[in-house]
Amino acid sequence: MQAEMKEQTQQHQVSIVGIFRDKRLRSALWLCLVAMVARQFSGYTVIVNYSTAIFTDRAGRKTLLLTCEAGLVVSMSIFITFAALKKEGYTWTEYGSVACFFAILLFNQTGLASIAYILPAELFGQEARCAAISVATGVAALCAVCTTFLFPVLEALIEEYTYIIFIGVLVAAAAFSAVKLPETKGKTIAEIH
Repeated sequence: MQAEMKEQTQQHQVSIVGIFRDKRLRSALWLCLVAMVARQFSGYTVIVNYSTAIFTDRAGRKTLLLTCEAGLVVSMSIFITFAALKKEGYTWTEYGSVACFFAILLFNQTGLASIAYILPAELFGQEARCAAISVATGVAALCAVCTTFLFPVLEALIEEYTYIIFIGVLVAAAAFSAVKLPETKGKTIAEIH
């Protein structure tokens, strides 16, 4: 690995144009581009971005958010239980863990992943909307960095029980939302305030 690093530092950097000129690099780039195009046109992004339109037309944003947070709490709690049982030798729990993983994805994508980005646009007037979205997005990025870097440390210390921290955050967020968040579905900003 050190020899590879030394060799790489002695090579010159290839420009974007250089990638297209080199047949080997161009071929590798095509592999990357096809994967990116397939990812974007798989329909996943559309489903995630419009899932709230599909589900909230009936339930409303607040109800969907609280339902999804509750679903995440239950799914993560069961996941922790399965992980603890697996350590005790119950290998069948691996199937339950996979089911919990998919439930967590479902609840996250149909609620938090979309609604968290929709709320600033619905709760703020045009004069403050850009600033509010910037702050909310910045906090989201900061939280993503924190969880990304803290998770390995916490997992080394408390193993599968690390998810209890996430459950605590979800319970606190659900309680806050239940008390403070108005239903925004079908209301103007004036009606919300």
